[in-house]
Amino acid sequence: MPSDGMLLIDLGNSSLKAAMLQQGGLGPIERLAYAGADLVDVAESLAAQRTAPAAVSLASVLPAVLTDMFRKTLARRWACPIRLVRTQSEAHGVRIAYADANRLGVDRWLALIAAHREHQGDVVIADLGSALTVDVLRADGEHLGGVIAPGFAAMFAGLSASTRFPAPTPPEPDHDDLGRDTGEGVSAGLLFAQIGAIREVVRLARERHGLRPRLLLTGGDAARVARRLAEALDGIEIERVDDLVLRGLAIAATG
Repeated sequence: MPSDGMLLIDLGNSSLKAAMLQQGGLGPIERLAYAGADLVDVAESLAAQRTAPAAVSLASVLPAVLTDMFRKTLARRWACPIRLVRTQSEAHGVRIAYADANRLGVDRWLALIAAHREHQGDVVIADLGSALTVDVLRADGEHLGGVIAPGFAAMFAGLSASTRFPAPTPPEPDHDDLGRDTGEGVSAGLLFAQIGAIREVVRLARERHGLRPRLLLTGGDAARVARRLAEALDGIEIERVDDLVLRGLAIAATG
């Protein structure tokens, strides 16, 4: 098969993103949801849709056994190097707060790298996906730490598992006032919980660490909180940045 350059793959908790590296940037991004699917089938599907790249850079937050299963399936289909990118304590101008680099998810590390490379000044990075992660990065590349909380879907699943609420599916978390029925109450609660976590991290960055951060929103649920956060964080510059993890992977793969 002919080669098309380097393929970047971001293997998340419930979806995959893939893009070719083109002149230091990203080509068109392919998204594939796979929650509950067999990762061998996912890898086979991805390989069937593309010609073999010259190389693959893979970032995965999945357990090692699942990541290895995915990688080996691609390797059987494509005769090319497949590099698994791992978190490093210090690289690309970023120094992480964790004493053990293996304890910081590679998705958070890649987001830090992209934020440091592409944005000047202090930043707070809120990644709203299967989990909500919020990290603080000083302008000089020093990662001060962060928080992890359930994302919208995980929060609703936990609520549903421990209560008898009648709603059979997650409500859209776009109700931003007091609820007048159960669905509105759950929607508002999910939204306010996410906003509250992000707002508290911004407060800590400002008051305890003396930063003047810009807030970067990324992840599949970023749009759901953007407007309400702008009201809750008056005076803080907020920017949505799509595919921050994949952008960081492009930096790590070429640096």
